[in-house]
Amino acid sequence: MKYRAALCFIAAVHLILGASAEQNFEVASVRASQGDGRDVFEISPGGDRLTIRNTFLGVIIMRAFHIDEPQFTMPSPPLLRDRFDIEAKVSGHASRSEMMLMLQHLLIDRFKLAIHRETKDVSGYALVPAKGGPKLNASSQSGDECRHRTGAERQLFFENCPISDLVGGYVLYGMLGRRFVADETGLAGTYDFELNASWELPPNPREGSATPRIINPGAPSVFTALEQQLGLKLQAKRLAIEFLTVDHVERPSEN
Repeated sequence: MKYRAALCFIAAVHLILGASAEQNFEVASVRASQGDGRDVFEISPGGDRLTIRNTFLGVIIMRAFHIDEPQFTMPSPPLLRDRFDIEAKVSGHASRSEMMLMLQHLLIDRFKLAIHRETKDVSGYALVPAKGGPKLNASSQSGDECRHRTGAERQLFFENCPISDLVGGYVLYGMLGRRFVADETGLAGTYDFELNASWELPPNPREGSATPRIINPGAPSVFTALEQQLGLKLQAKRLAIEFLTVDHVERPSEN
């Protein structure tokens, strides 16, 4: 029954996405990655090409459907851990959201991807402006590529990044003991900023760790650092979080 519902989802998406040629890539190449070099997921500055290299299929699905790994319902098919290269071109210019819709269509068409979604009510936090307002510098860099790195003192640097990159993925989620965070700052655009905070890692028996470990112990807590350094604060809140289950996926034939 679940797989039948997923197939209905495929049909519905094909009806929606296939309604206009402008919502399809003009040409697209899909190949299994040889595992060479760093992973790449970028849209050309002109908005006419999507380049994905050496990237896990699971990550490609997350980017296309705008979810983070904690929102995957486990266990997931082993194929999601295989890496692929995708080169796709559009006719004219496409925004990032339009490009991701095209990528969804490609995944459904070429990988026979079938999914279903479920919304659950969970405890988490809302990220909101603190008293006095945000302390963020708008990025002067062009393009859609967000870059983040970790400094020698475990501080986090973000360049040309939307606030969603601080909220999403494993950044605040991991710092807050696997608690979901919703972006309610109302901030659009991209920013350059630094976050220097301390947080606790749970014990990891696989690494021989039986007690929690404090990362960057000399820095303020995540709550204090966000408010002092970025002018943002966390408020405890019940959140409606969407989870995604991959019901079916196949290895595509190569071009």
